[in-house]
Amino acid sequence: MKKLAILLLFLFTNTFAQSQNDTVVFDLDSSKGVVAYRCKYQIGDDSLWAETDYNDSSWQVIDRGFNPQDINQIWWYRKTVYINGNRDEFDFLSLYVRNPATAYQLYWDGSLIYKNGHVARNQTDEIAGAINKLIKLKPAWTTPGKHLIAMRLSNQHRVASPYRFYIYFQYLRKFRESQNRTLAIHLIDIGMFFLAALFSLALFLGGGRHRAYLIFAIFSLFNMFFSIVNFSEYFFDISVRYIDFFYRYYDLSTPLAMLTLNLFFIFNFNTPKKIFHISINVLLTLIFIFFFRFSTASLLPIYSIGIAGYAIKRKEPGSIIALSGITIYTIFLSLYFYQNIYYSFIWSEIFFIFTIMISISRQIRAENKKYEQSMIRSARLETELLKKNIQPHFLMNTLLSIMSWIEIDPKKAVKLIQSLADEFRMINKISSKKEIPIHQEIKLCENHLKLMGYRMDAEYRLIKENICDDEMVPPMIFHTLIENGLTHAFQTGENGEFKLNCERNGNEVHYQMQNNGSLLRNSPQTTQDKIYEGMGIKYVKARLEESYPGRWRLSYGLNGDNWQTHICIKK
Repeated sequence: MKKLAILLLFLFTNTFAQSQNDTVVFDLDSSKGVVAYRCKYQIGDDSLWAETDYNDSSWQVIDRGFNPQDINQIWWYRKTVYINGNRDEFDFLSLYVRNPATAYQLYWDGSLIYKNGHVARNQTDEIAGAINKLIKLKPAWTTPGKHLIAMRLSNQHRVASPYRFYIYFQYLRKFRESQNRTLAIHLIDIGMFFLAALFSLALFLGGGRHRAYLIFAIFSLFNMFFSIVNFSEYFFDISVRYIDFFYRYYDLSTPLAMLTLNLFFIFNFNTPKKIFHISINVLLTLIFIFFFRFSTASLLPIYSIGIAGYAIKRKEPGSIIALSGITIYTIFLSLYFYQNIYYSFIWSEIFFIFTIMISISRQIRAENKKYEQSMIRSARLETELLKKNIQPHFLMNTLLSIMSWIEIDPKKAVKLIQSLADEFRMINKISSKKEIPIHQEIKLCENHLKLMGYRMDAEYRLIKENICDDEMVPPMIFHTLIENGLTHAFQTGENGEFKLNCERNGNEVHYQMQNNGSLLRNSPQTTQDKIYEGMGIKYVKARLEESYPGRWRLSYGLNGDNWQTHICIKK
């Protein structure tokens, strides 16, 4: 329980010497602190009970089951202290008193040295003191030898006190050092869970509103406010009357935090039968709240371990790292509650949050990969569709030309049919490939210009500059650009010229295809602001994306009297 942070911190830094009898011994030569749990107590009120020579042999010894809320009147504690050695003349001995009742008076060797609230026989007159108090003892009081601590107490406001009352002895400087370390640990805990909550909430709001991210943000906020409340109890002067709020908060927040942790694992790994698992966890949480101490809620994350193990079986992304994180966290959470291990638990919390963030990042990466794959599949389907559309379009125009030439010049029609067969033979050979050598693409283009020359009763030629035969390109991209140029730039019987240029710039290859034609000068449809992106350009883009996803650029437009298309590919 984090509310015992200071006591647990002392356990690891100062090595407590707990008193299991009626006397506690403090060594002034040692920097170690000592804590006393067992005190003698007597119900009633007598000023003689503060005296050192009073015989308290008939008094009972306070045990773990003693609870001041059962007392309706004033009562007293007495504790014998032996001080040995020589006191550090530059420091003071101090007492840290942990919530014995609503109000109390503290006596040292028969003298009243401190009042916490106002002790009274009725609720009207009683004034509540602070939850915890640090009392500095004067050097004259802490001489070597036997001393007596006596406390006069009342609890008319019935403040609950389910934890053992204790008094802690320590040098003031050492206590302050330990208190500062505890403060730093609390702040680390608060900051760590605040950042985890903030990050999870950002993922929820900006990442598709995944419920698991919101649930983990709630889990982190539970832990953050747990540390804030615990920090406030120890480091601010809070009235004992509010301690019931702290206890109720602890009793509820821990089981609810563990519930949200289990829900996070259920939703994060998309566990089947969610309603069943949620119902089981809600039922378990209610059982722990109403029938067990809140410390037993440290067993609830075992359910998350099972969920993570099942996620590994289903090969869910991030499940292995999440299992390691929740396992370590659950082990040290239990050790924290049952074995008072505090420092290791802080490290386990840091490790747990780190593993969960890694698990979430791997899930996001897996989702992005699935999305990219679906986009690639979509692009491929679109490419295949364009392939099927390009070829019938070209075939239809060519067959219409053959029909007209059969009547006018049968011999020319035969040559046209032969060229068409040669072109289709080449297209069928390369169209299914992702890339082909550029010389095959050029050969296809030259054959197409020859075929179209027969169709259009004209002569077309392709000029090649700086072409390297070992370059690879997607099939039919230049073929498609030439077909577009023939369709939109030349009149029937008009001769034409195409120019293909290649330039290398680092890891980029730049291709430039340009053509002339009288229609470019006369048609307003070729002005830059009225260009219509037809099937041919869509086909070229689809082919480029299929081969070089995200690594290409295409631009086109008029350059003087020529139509120019520029393709940049990052190899």
